[in-house]
Amino acid sequence: MKSEDLVISYPKKGTFVFELSSELFFDIFETRRIFETYGLRTSHKLNRNTLIVEEEEILEKMDYSINEKDYLSYAKLDSKFHECFILGTENDVHIKLYRNLEPKIATIRNTINLNLSEFNTKESFNMHKNIIKCIKSENIEKSIDLLDNHISVWYDKVFKLTSNMKLDLKTFKNRLSTYRI
Repeated sequence: MKSEDLVISYPKKGTFVFELSSELFFDIFETRRIFETYGLRTSHKLNRNTLIVEEEEILEKMDYSINEKDYLSYAKLDSKFHECFILGTENDVHIKLYRNLEPKIATIRNTINLNLSEFNTKESFNMHKNIIKCIKSENIEKSIDLLDNHISVWYDKVFKLTSNMKLDLKTFKNRLSTYRI
């Protein structure tokens, strides 16, 4: 966990879970958007058919997890769903950089999935299905817009769950409004 920057060790004081500041939160959000939208575009170009097959298999498993109310399983599948975009790039540097970031994304995702209602999980699942539907219909720009919106909605939900975190929502929204993939 230390190598993934999920814990911080202080000599003679102990080990602590990483603190998610507003700035780190937005930096993770922004980087995730860049990595995944690039990943989707490139995967579509290089490996469209493989991407569709892999994502549809994940969607089937997600559907089962939702029906079983197994939200931890859903969270793991959610990570795999997004990772398919990255792996399909066949870019080792891109994959390695994403994998360095992914533990923090997963930590945030697991917090959400374990605290959100069944409705919100189904909403996320429907977004995933729509992204794949657009990929299948060769509408890559729409699928990228849907992915970007999906990530934005996901981060917006974090703000509603993290009242104990001192996140600066106003600053985040201002930065977000000036940023476009």
